[in-house]
Amino acid sequence: MTPKKDVSKVRKERKKTSKKDAGKPKVKRALTPYFMFAQENREKVKLEFGFENRQLGDIAKKLGEKWKNLSDEEKAHYVKLSEDDKKRYEREKKELEAREESSS
Repeated sequence: MTPKKDVSKVRKERKKTSKKDAGKPKVKRALTPYFMFAQENREKVKLEFGFENRQLGDIAKKLGEKWKNLSDEEKAHYVKLSEDDKKRYEREKKELEAREESSS
């Protein structure tokens, strides 16, 4: 029989990035409509509910509740912002790939 490991002391190993990719410039990923909403409303929620010194989880719960209660018309604004951000991401990704190709 093998001895059981003490689970409390076992740490999850981090995935190591290869040295080849370490200094490589990256394109910031596009945000989803929810994250666009959260980014825009985080400070408002902090002030509205007095969360200045609260944990991030409390703020995230309130943001999630507010997102669920938005109508489709209200969410459409954030969907449009997300689509624009996705276009930006695709454009920057192509530009980066073109630069890498030309420098190779």
